[in-house]
Amino acid sequence: MAPQTVEEYVEWVLKDDASLASVDPEVKTQLVADYVQALEDEITAALIAAVPEAKLPELEELLDAQPGEAVQQWIEQQVPNSGDVIAGVLVRFRTNYLSADDVR
Repeated sequence: MAPQTVEEYVEWVLKDDASLASVDPEVKTQLVADYVQALEDEITAALIAAVPEAKLPELEELLDAQPGEAVQQWIEQQVPNSGDVIAGVLVRFRTNYLSADDVR
């Protein structure tokens, strides 16, 4: 089954990393949490970068007034390819993680 959340995606990417097999479970849990936070931040930055420049003041007002689901819906309306933007960030994360595996 395909990952449904950012956390599931991170765990899916990490599951085949043999170097994590001997890592303490608490350390691995923290590693996953750190990757999730970084990935969520990168997704947010990519979505904001995809908002048309003329709409940025409106986004700022919305963020100040109604953070959360209203912002998500607004971004989906203003960035019609938001799914592609998110997918691009996820693919980059996986590619970067796997290529970093070559140097570990």
